[in-house]
Amino acid sequence: MDFVAARENMIECQLRTNKITDRRILDAMGSIPRERFVPSGKEEFAYADVDIPCAAGRCLMAPMAVARLVQEAEIKAEDAVLCVGAGTGYAVSVLAQLADSVIALESDPACCKTAGELFSELSFDNAVLVEGELRRGWEKESPYDVIFIDGMVSDIPDELFNQLSVGGRLVGIVDSGDGIGRATLYIKLDHSVSSRGIFDITVGLLPEFDKEQGFVF
Repeated sequence: MDFVAARENMIECQLRTNKITDRRILDAMGSIPRERFVPSGKEEFAYADVDIPCAAGRCLMAPMAVARLVQEAEIKAEDAVLCVGAGTGYAVSVLAQLADSVIALESDPACCKTAGELFSELSFDNAVLVEGELRRGWEKESPYDVIFIDGMVSDIPDELFNQLSVGGRLVGIVDSGDGIGRATLYIKLDHSVSSRGIFDITVGLLPEFDKEQGFVF
């Protein structure tokens, strides 16, 4: 399979047609070998407009979903980013080309091993992989300018909002309760958090998230 051609087709037919206009995102996703981040035997689906199941309840979100969430986060070159549920690391690789630094938080040892090897091989030196509970975030390196949740969640925990800087953005897909997710942008203000729905989409639910422990406005 010609992965270079498939990557170019992804950019032209999936991203540009869905209003992905940030040249940095297009360049990043046009240069990253997405086929390296999928499970063995599923490489032919790497650039298709589908979610690809991975280990431990993770999935590699479809290219359009990744691009739209990243674009809404408005990541700047000086930003510090936390990626929650890094999986095999594809979204982290995109984020690393846009931000100053990325903390990639993952709880599954097998995913950590795969992502770590790929970060080293592809020379993403500003991405640091850490293993820990997804709901707790990674307080050691907080506050973050952006938090990116790589997968659908039933709620957003307090800990994640607490780790945002004032003016910081959190993007993620929240389960509406009927199996349909709502991609949402949250912005931390001085004493509150604002939110705005972006688009409806259904992706794999991160199993570590428990709705009963959610954030209350």
